[in-house]
Amino acid sequence: MTLRLRTVLAAAATTMLAVVVLGSALDVLVARHLRHELDRSLRTRAIGVAQLAASAPALVTTPGALDAPAGGTQALVEVVDRRRRIVARSLSLGGRVLPGSLAQGAIEDARPRYRTVRFGGDELRVYAAPVADVAGGGAVLVAASTADLSSTISTLHGLTLLAALVAAGVGAAAAALLMRGALQPLARLDRAAHEIGRTGDATRRLPDPHRADEVGRLGTTLNTMLESLERARESERRLLAD
Repeated sequence: MTLRLRTVLAAAATTMLAVVVLGSALDVLVARHLRHELDRSLRTRAIGVAQLAASAPALVTTPGALDAPAGGTQALVEVVDRRRRIVARSLSLGGRVLPGSLAQGAIEDARPRYRTVRFGGDELRVYAAPVADVAGGGAVLVAASTADLSSTISTLHGLTLLAALVAAGVGAAAAALLMRGALQPLARLDRAAHEIGRTGDATRRLPDPHRADEVGRLGTTLNTMLESLERARESERRLLAD
């Protein structure tokens, strides 16, 4: 494997790794933000239901009154009394019932809680909060599907992978161009040195790279070596002539 190929592959791998690490960190931050926003919307919806139960209890049991979305996502709402008997519920729930254990825990501990549960074939984020104004102390449960959140996160993962591949390609191309410019003077030195070695002509010199870097110093050093070799041969010829 040539030096150029090794450098190009290293540049591509390093660039891809950097983009993947940064993209993964961004994915985590975005996912955390989206989950926080979903939790906040569920809590806001639960507060609204609790306020409705306190100010107009009759409206809570009105069909369709609990079917307003939460943060743009269809919310499933269920209000239960202290014995976990359903007082009101969203029409969108149909014949399904939200996990009663979550409501029981909120009632017993007198504090709200979140939980992610499997509900049929879907995954739901559920918020349960105690409500003192429902049948002597019940609870309100608000749930929403995490499908949109999961879809957004999956899309971010795909975009991160695509960005990593594109960045790797750009990094490899940039490394190839840089290596081409860096190795051209070395290739000229190699051809000239090979020709000098083939002919044995120590009077010839390598082309000056006109560079102040390692390649330029290498050319100068090799030409100095050739000059020393030429002087040594000249001294040898004079010695033999005498």
